[in-house]
This record gives sequence, structure tokens and C-alpha cells, in this order.
Amino acid sequence: MPTTVDYIFAVGYALELLTAISGFAFFFKRRKFIILRLFAVLAVMGGVSVAFLFVQSPWIYWLRYALTYLIAAAGVLFCTETNGWGVLYCMVSGVATQHLYYRVLSLILSFTPFEYTDIFCLCVSLPMLFFIYGVVFLLFRGPMRENASADYKPTQRVNILLALLILIVAIILHLYEQQYDFIHNDRSLLSAFSAYGTMCCIFTLGLQYTLFLSSELAVQKAVLEQLVEKQKEQYEHSRETIDMINVKCHDMKQQISRLEDRVEQEALDEIKSLIKVYETIYRTGNEVLDVFLSERSLIFERNKVQFDCIADGECISFLKPSEIYALFGNACDNALEALVHLPEEDRMFTLTVREKQGMAVIHTENAYAADLVFEDGLPATTKGDTVNHGFGMRSMRMVVEKYRGELTVNAEAGVFNLNILIPIPAGTEKE
Repeated sequence: MPTTVDYIFAVGYALELLTAISGFAFFFKRRKFIILRLFAVLAVMGGVSVAFLFVQSPWIYWLRYALTYLIAAAGVLFCTETNGWGVLYCMVSGVATQHLYYRVLSLILSFTPFEYTDIFCLCVSLPMLFFIYGVVFLLFRGPMRENASADYKPTQRVNILLALLILIVAIILHLYEQQYDFIHNDRSLLSAFSAYGTMCCIFTLGLQYTLFLSSELAVQKAVLEQLVEKQKEQYEHSRETIDMINVKCHDMKQQISRLEDRVEQEALDEIKSLIKVYETIYRTGNEVLDVFLSERSLIFERNKVQFDCIADGECISFLKPSEIYALFGNACDNALEALVHLPEEDRMFTLTVREKQGMAVIHTENAYAADLVFEDGLPATTKGDTVNHGFGMRSMRMVVEKYRGELTVNAEAGVFNLNILIPIPAGTEKE
């Protein structure tokens, strides 16, 4: 008959496994009455573990583990809103975490005269459980925060299947070890099996981490590429707008010339100065950059920002229109966002584009007042919402790195500087 210790270990195993799996399912959307649902899953898992105590067969462990894992997988769906890939990720990671704890404990016991039911094991196991679970959750759950969703689709499914295969091997070795009772018959083999199982679990968790990390990077890349592509549409719209403004300004000048003798000269001069603002046309040698600068000069004028620009657009002729808008659009938008909070006399934005030793050199400079926090070498968004904001500078970096260039920023003494160096591809000729 099972002893009290057997019951404790059976229920304890169910609790350990459910805690590990729940830790990885934490960021998925939880269903209503989650606490009651968790207790229900724990009750079923614990009941199955206790029921198998009454079956005296070493091979019955296979069925016990299989049923426990199936119940745990169903429990993930019962408690959270996710799909099969999300369940598989939580199961592989959770089982690997629980098995890692058990293997480390077995490795320690292999060098001592104690067994799993001794008081020494009971005293060591609980602090070790908290330590290993805490370290695993701290190190391996990070990318899940942004990617856990009901329609989770891993970008590298082979990784999750490989991780599952490695974990199955580790569990098979564990069952083999239990069948031949290594802790009583051969502690040297227990040590070897435990060390190998520990490495398998760590490798499995590492694979799972890179799986979610690659999914996070893939999502970010898709968002950045979509933002860059939208810049192409913006360019087409801006070109049409600037062309229309130029036509209207030309027509207005013709109308004004007919009113020279009928309107006071002072009023005419004022009207001409306004037209001149809207008639500003940049001739940089790059049509896309010309349209962009003409459009942004109007925006800066409206916000009372002094815009100083010296640009050789021919040196960036190898960039696509969407890439030019992604680079300069985000740079100007960020500068304007910083400048509108400053007094009018401090609102100055400088932009230079030039060629130097086979490199396209882009430099912007503007004052700022807010406290900037840098992440990965780039200023973090000040809007607070990191999910929907903060992609501008990253999209700029993506364009620059596409051409093996370098983007650097620095903010000192209230002045923000952006510097971009892009090698001009061989064969790029100036028009």
C-alpha cells in the first residue's frame, strides 16, 4: 500500500509540473475564473498520479506520464486562449523546467548517501525548486511578453519539434533509470544520467527561447518593412501635393501681376512673401528628396521651426523612394516632436547630406528638452506605448543596415545629433 510520503510525492509532482507550465502560459490571455480552473486541473492531475500508486509495475510510469502530460496540455487550453503551437510551447518548456529541477536534485543525491524520501532531500528540494524555477522564468520567458497570442505561430517550427524530441529522449532515459533503480543499484550511473538529463533540459529551454525570440524579431521586422513600404505611398501623395501647390502658386503670381496698379504695394509684397513660402523648391539632384524637403519645409514653417538644409541628393540616388522617406521622414518627425516643446527662438533643425570618401553622410541636429532613455543604442519612445510606438528609429536602422551602413545617435548638452554613414554601392553614378 502507498505510504503518506508516496501521496505527497504524487501530488507534489503534479503541482511542480502545473506550476512550471503555468509560468510559461502566464502571458497568454487567461479565461474567466482562472483560479478555479487551475485548481480543477491540479485536482485531475493529482488524482491521476495518486491512482497510479496502486499499480505495482515499473512500466506503468509510461502511461502515468502520458496521461499527466495530456491532462496538462488540455489544462493549458482550458485556462488560456491559445492554439496548438502555444500549448506545445508551454508543455515543452514547462516539462523541461520541472525535469531540470528533478535532474539537478538527482545529481546532488548521486554524490550523497541519501534518497528521495529522506529528510535531507525534503529540506534541499523546496529551496532548489524555487531557485531553479525562478532562474528559468527570469532567463527564458522574456520574448513571450510581446508574442504570446491566441494565434501564436512560431517562425521556426522545426526548433519546437527538435526541442520536443530532445525532451522525449531525456524522459525515456529517466524512465529507464527508474526501472533499474539506479539510486539503489548504481549511483555512478545515476550521476551520469542526471548530468545528461540536465544538459538536455537546458538545451531544450535554450531552443525554446530562441524560438520565441526569432518570432519576436520576425514580427518587428514585418512591422518595420510595412512602415517603410507605407513611405512609398506617402511619397506619391506628397509629390502630387507639391506639384499642385506649385501650379496654384504660379497661377496666383499671374493674377497678382494684373493687380499691380489696383492694390497697395505693401499688401502685394505681403501676398508675394506668402506665396514664396509655398513656392520653395529644393534642387538637390534627387527628385524624391526634393519633394520631401519641399513638403517638410512647409511643416517646419507652420510650426515656426528654422530649417537649415544643405543636401547633395545625388549621393543617395541608390536608395529607394520608400527608404528615403523612412530615413528622412522619421528623422524630421522626431526632431519636430522635440522642437515644438521649446521656445520659438530655440526651434532650429539642421540637415546635411553629402558624399565623403565613397560614403553617403547624413547628419541632423536639433535641440531637445525631454529626458532621453537609450535602449540598444537608440532613444526609447517617450509615448509610453512600446507596442505601437518606437519603431521609427528602428526602421531607420533597418534601412541603414540593409546597405551595411551605420547609424549612431548622441544627446549631449541639450543637442540631439543623428549621424548616418552608408557606403555608396559600386557602379552608382551621379546623374
